[in-house]
Amino acid sequence: MKILWLAAAAVVPLSQVSLAKRAGSHTATISHPQATIIGDEKLGVEVLPSIPFAKPPVGPLHLKSPQLIAELLGNMKLKE
Repeated sequence: MKILWLAAAAVVPLSQVSLAKRAGSHTATISHPQATIIGDEKLGVEVLPSIPFAKPPVGPLHLKSPQLIAELLGNMKLKE
């Protein structure tokens, strides 16, 4: 049990240092030829929720294998 406390005590200061270094950055961004995806930062963690990889499974695509997105997505601001 003492080992767990020592490990936690060693990790907490390191995580605070890394948060301080990144305090100026408020978004996570991925640039790709097909799209620029803009995420967010929450509690010091870069969050990129709901990145689309396939067409929505509606209509004739319902209950079928995922169909990859072929068209350009442009700039996307992701929301949870």
